[in-house]
Amino acid sequence: MTTEPVDAAEIARRRAVLFDVFGGFTDRDEQPNGYAMRYPATDAWREKIALAADIWQRGYPTLDVAVTDTPVPTLTVTGPDGTKAFLRDLAAVTARAPAWQRALDLAGRIATAPLRVLPNALLIGAAKCGTTSLYAHLAQHPSFAAARTKEVYFFTNTFRANPVRRTTVWYRTQFPTGAARARIRAATGAFATGEATPCYLFHPLAPARVRAVTPDAKLIVLVRDPVAMAYSFYQMKLRGGIETLSFEDALDAEERRTAGEVERLAQEPNYYSVARDHFAYLARARYAEQLERWLEHFPRDRIAIYAAERFKADPAGVVRDAQAFLGLAPRATEPHARPNSGGPYAPMNPATRERLRDYFRPFNERLYAIAGEDFGW
Repeated sequence: MTTEPVDAAEIARRRAVLFDVFGGFTDRDEQPNGYAMRYPATDAWREKIALAADIWQRGYPTLDVAVTDTPVPTLTVTGPDGTKAFLRDLAAVTARAPAWQRALDLAGRIATAPLRVLPNALLIGAAKCGTTSLYAHLAQHPSFAAARTKEVYFFTNTFRANPVRRTTVWYRTQFPTGAARARIRAATGAFATGEATPCYLFHPLAPARVRAVTPDAKLIVLVRDPVAMAYSFYQMKLRGGIETLSFEDALDAEERRTAGEVERLAQEPNYYSVARDHFAYLARARYAEQLERWLEHFPRDRIAIYAAERFKADPAGVVRDAQAFLGLAPRATEPHARPNSGGPYAPMNPATRERLRDYFRPFNERLYAIAGEDFGW
């Protein structure tokens, strides 16, 4: 595997290419367990398809990826059971409304922003721990009004280069109006609204930003065995064409890659750290130090902490607990159909797993003290 670094511009380019390729085909044919997707016969599309195929061949070893050019550029992806559903989900996610329609919707929401509420519930992380699934369960409750976008990223630096998106006026566009809140509260006896951006937990400036904008919000955190979480996050970056190192090399390179980034964030509030966002596998899984930052701004009783392993084993129980935490009456929800991951990835090297078990042990003990529960990792 190459050791070439991937910079911010290249990350943006690869993301855009994957977005285009899996949402921009002209038509597609079903295969026994996959699809053949056809594209315009231009050199630009040929280049995009070639890059997408290379990324997927490295990131999804269980899939068969082939590129042909007769009669038009075609990308064929097949694999084990579930591949076809995975590709359908991917196409649906990457499909977008026309630009004029999105602009019109945003204009209307900005015009009504003074009438809109701020969230009183935030799912702040951690990444790869089940926040999407838990949020989907909460959104089924009649007292819960989902945000326009599940992951808003307002309190991180993802969008802070855009001065419009740094304002609470823009943030309010993501949530319902005060009139909607009143109707929901009158009909159900309670009201909650919020979003779920899993990188909030990890961002060092997010706790103070949340406190300044919505100080009464309740915060929900899902955590997962840090060894599994670090490897899962690595696989996500590998499959997205962002990571170019082996897992072991990436772990060894993390300190060098991310050196000085926290300090720079503190000095430059609008700085976006590519290295921390994409390559901090160990740091992201050190949950205790992240929660300790949040506890400097929010009391412990305003933060609910659930183990992802418990959520997987007893989703109804965790959903009931989260509903109660938000002041909502208990209500059964339908299972959340999670998209297929595109097949399993290669197992972790046992020696690496043991190394990480030892590494995370003291951080886990600190987490258990904060959570008041031993998660058994």
